[in-house]
Parts: sequence; structure tokens; C-alpha cells
Amino acid sequence: MNKDKKVIIALIILSIIIIIPVLLNAQNTTVSVEANIILIPINTTSNESIVSVSVTPDFVYLGDVVVGEISNVVNVSISNTGSVKPAKITAELVNQSDNIFNTLQLKDSSGSWGNIANFTTNVSSTKRIDIRLNLVNFNAELDDDVVGHKNEIKFLAMAA
Repeated sequence: MNKDKKVIIALIILSIIIIIPVLLNAQNTTVSVEANIILIPINTTSNESIVSVSVTPDFVYLGDVVVGEISNVVNVSISNTGSVKPAKITAELVNQSDNIFNTLQLKDSSGSWGNIANFTTNVSSTKRIDIRLNLVNFNAELDDDVVGHKNEIKFLAMAA
């Protein structure tokens, strides 16, 4: 066998060795599957009363706040997504011992500014809530600037 034929046969064998795994792998394809599994079906046409709300956005930034002053006002929307209309909404801090965010004030369109600990409102569809940090009478001792301080507000819903 001459040298050219040996090279051609070697290339054919090499090509087959390379192509066979590619062809075999081409037959195996994966698909990502995602589903929301719900334990209790939400059926608003039933007689079951569902109290549910959603709040947007899920993050607000109050900006730089100087001790002795009031922050920018930001707002969130609370939507009643349940079958109970209206729903009574109360707000509370997740970390209630936070002396800075205990000065948070909230108000809806029908009320005046009040401390988060006393905030209650009724929501039938969607309601805008204004939020501000009032450090006018803040007297806790701080050793230095507090940058990136965070807490969470939990909005609790119940039948009104």
C-alpha cells in the first residue's frame, strides 16, 4: 500500500472516531423544566376566604439621612390579591429592637404620618403607602456614621 492510501485510510478512521461520539451525543438532549407546585389550590370562586396581599417594590432606599432631619419620602403599593375585601393591613419591623428604623413613619392617602408601630390601613384593591425615616427626635448614641443600615417591614394582612 502506498503512502497516500495509508494517509487517506488513517484520516477516514480518525474521522469516524471523531464523528461517532458526536452523533451519539446528538441523540441525547436535555430540557430544563420549571413548575410552581401549590399545596392548596387558590380558587376564588369557592366559598373559601383568602386573605392575601402583595407589596411592590420589595426594596426601598431612603437615601442619606442626617440625624435631626427627615428622609426622602418613598412609596410602596399594597395590592389585595385575596378574596377578602377589604383586608386590614398592619406593619411591623422584622428586627423590632432596631432603634434607627423604629423611627419609620408611614401614611396612606387618608391619614397623617404615624409611627410604624401604630400603622394600620384597609386595602380593597391597591393602595399607595408613603414611608419616611424621621430622625428629628432621634437621641440614641451613634459612634460613627451608619452606612448601609437595613431592616425589613413585614406587612400583615387579616380580614377587616
